[in-house]
Amino acid sequence: MTTPHEGRLQLSRNVDRRHWLIYDIDERFAERVRSSRIRAGRSQEEIVDAINETFRLGWHQTTLAKIENKQRKVKLKEAYALADTIGVRLEELIGEADLEHPEAP
Repeated sequence: MTTPHEGRLQLSRNVDRRHWLIYDIDERFAERVRSSRIRAGRSQEEIVDAINETFRLGWHQTTLAKIENKQRKVKLKEAYALADTIGVRLEELIGEADLEHPEAP
């Protein structure tokens, strides 16, 4: 059984870990988009063409390049479109597993 002090300490550690996880979430998202796209064997042009056909976002190849290079953030609907088009779950791109099992670097 934990003491109240130990319980507060554990809560504090969990909050610190969650803060770390969202601190650079945009950068990690960009890295995961790029690595997932490459694993799927698809070019930026192929992804953009499919996104525009399915979701009508009006993207150019440079839009995806900027996202992958951490120069442009995405809206939630764009994140969904990316995940769907690449063929992965959105949770994979945002790092849901990291949120469930947080471990500080």
